[in-house]
Amino acid sequence: MNAVSMFDLTGKVAVLTGASKGMGKALAEGLALAGSKVVISSRKEDVCQATAAAINELCGEDRAIAVACNVGYKDQLQNLVDETHKQLGGIDILVGNAGVNPFFGPSSEIPDEAFDKIMNSNVKSNHWLCHMVLPDMVEKRDGTIIITSSNGGFLPSTHLGAYAISKAADLALVRNLAAAELSVLPIGRFGLCIAVISIAITLVTLATRPLLRIDGSGFGEEARLAVAH
Repeated sequence: MNAVSMFDLTGKVAVLTGASKGMGKALAEGLALAGSKVVISSRKEDVCQATAAAINELCGEDRAIAVACNVGYKDQLQNLVDETHKQLGGIDILVGNAGVNPFFGPSSEIPDEAFDKIMNSNVKSNHWLCHMVLPDMVEKRDGTIIITSSNGGFLPSTHLGAYAISKAADLALVRNLAAAELSVLPIGRFGLCIAVISIAITLVTLATRPLLRIDGSGFGEEARLAVAH
């Protein structure tokens, strides 16, 4: 028995950020094979469309749609939710997998612009998107939110300092949502599951532009590093 056959997600709708390739794509494939409709989201529309098409071919039917979204912009996140509602209905599952790291080096040397980009894309976007989809789940009294964090959220790093800080913040974000401490939205009373996945070592594309070293030099056109993702 394979892992996918243990779950039946027929009729569910899942939204995934950072889902056009790598780990996000693999998660989307698994959800689709288990029966869920999946929304493939990342910055590039053509890559999202290609991933959705590949998943539909894998499943033998249309289970994936593509909605491009840069998670650093609140209006694009809202459009992601709105388009999902329009095409598939209410959201049952959210996987916040998108993340960036435009700087390679200790946090003491990171430019403010790069630090803000990391925190906005890796933390604030998850905060925004969680609260955009929670009303759907509360209404159904059912739903799952999964945020991908990192071992870097637990361990110090001399070269991925700000990235690690953002992943520790994601852990805190999930803890606070799961604790249902929000008096206005007592989510714990509605049977929701809010969890975090902390990944060990995986090969990921951190940037499509050269990452910055402390001395200002880069690592080439695309930096692919094995990191404590």
